Amino acid sequence: MTNISIEDAFEAYEAARHRLPSVAAKDRTFRRADTLEEVAEDFDVFLLDAFGVLNIGETAIPGTLERVAKLKAMGKRVLVVSNAAGYPHATLMEKYTRLGYDFAPPDIITSRATLLANLNPQRDVHWGLMATPSTGLRELEGLNLTYLEEDNAPYDAVDGILMIGSAA
Repeated sequence: MTNISIEDAFEAYEAARHRLPSVAAKDRTFRRADTLEEVAEDFDVFLLDAFGVLNIGETAIPGTLERVAKLKAMGKRVLVVSNAAGYPHATLMEKYTRLGYDFAPPDIITSRATLLANLNPQRDVHWGLMATPSTGLRELEGLNLTYLEEDNAPYDAVDGILMIGSAA
């Protein structure tokens, strides 16, 4: 793996700027804050990434339980955004509860939920599924699915492919 400096990454970003949407300059005031509570009065909702912000694996990051509880006590809405498409919503709810977080089901927004919402009109499609079988098919039961693994034949028999996990 190559280590890329921040300067190199920024230079690469700037080189691609002409392909990115334009941004109108706005008069903004920036300030440094050491905690979310320092800026909480300015916001109604906080979107927090899951992995690396709330937890690493099965361990809550030290201080986050208290920080989330304080924000909620201030009347702020705290939402979790996650690209954990491989995990059913109920599994994530169980995980965050086990870690000590108190999130309501609508407060966890995942790429899996977005995927499922957009698949509803396509219930007649035969999907090839790339996923970790151990996470189960909760929320996918209504879809016509075939697990795709090492055998090539099923790949030709499906209409489309859903890649929602890569551990298997």
